[in-house]
Amino acid sequence: MQNDQMTLAQSYEAAAETMLSMEELTIRMIGSPEEALPALLNERQEMMQRVDALKAACEGREPADENEAQRVFLARQTVSAAACRIRELDGQLMGRLKIARERILEKIRSVGKSAGAKAARYYQPLAVGSAKKASVFTGSI
Repeated sequence: MQNDQMTLAQSYEAAAETMLSMEELTIRMIGSPEEALPALLNERQEMMQRVDALKAACEGREPADENEAQRVFLARQTVSAAACRIRELDGQLMGRLKIARERILEKIRSVGKSAGAKAARYYQPLAVGSAKKASVFTGSI
C-alpha cells in the first residue's frame, strides 16, 4: 500500500516494523564478516529512508478515532524504543567498523612495503604514444 493511502496508524505501524527490522539488521552487522558489511550498510540506509518517508507521511495528520489513536500511540512507543536500542547498538557497530577500517589500512600499508611495491618505485612507464611498451629503469645500481 502506498504511504499516501495508508491510515495514520498503518503508517506508524509500518515505521515501527521497519525500525524493528533495522534493529535486527544492526545486530547482524556487528557479527557479520567484513565482506558483508557494504551490502548490509546499503540495506540499513534503505530502511532509514523508508522510515523517513513514513514519518513525512504522518506529519500534520490526526487519528480518525480513539481506536486509531491507541494504535498510533503503541506504534510510536515501539518506534521510540527501537530507536533508543539502535542508538546503543550504533556504538558497538561504529567500533566494529573502525576495527574493519584499521585492518584495511594495515593491508594497504603492508602492500606498500612489499618487494614488488619497492621495485615499482624504480620503474616508470615511457611517454604515452611511444612505440615501445617497456618501462625504463630510473634507479641506480
